Amino acid sequence: MCVICYKARGKKLPDETTMRRMWETNPDGAGVMWKNDEGLVNYRKGFMKFKDVLDFVRENHNLLEGTECAIHFRIGTHGGKTPGNTHPFVARDGADPFVLGGTGESYVLMHNGVLPIEPRRVDISDTAELALRAGEFER
Repeated sequence: MCVICYKARGKKLPDETTMRRMWETNPDGAGVMWKNDEGLVNYRKGFMKFKDVLDFVRENHNLLEGTECAIHFRIGTHGGKTPGNTHPFVARDGADPFVLGGTGESYVLMHNGVLPIEPRRVDISDTAELALRAGEFER
């Protein structure tokens, strides 16, 4: 099962040892989301090596510690072990689940577990399918 590490505003980020443990049990990619100054969500995903997600967290340490953020470590179940299937996913009508970063989004989600839904395409994960369905509610 995937791991989601949520960090509240003003709290410490997980240390390297903790992040490495999460990665080693969920090595199929990672993503990070955080609130910006307007309360909207920015995200980066598609980290397929531990060093890459660790470097991103280190390079953005002050930004991430100063706001709410979440880090997702994936273990792939549906859709393949690709950068686009890492979390988070934007839940907005017309959003492309494979986009690896964005700014100022209202609804972004991560999921831990397996959803009992059939993805509309074989190349997307069950969580990407959930985000696509959620985005359709905007219509």
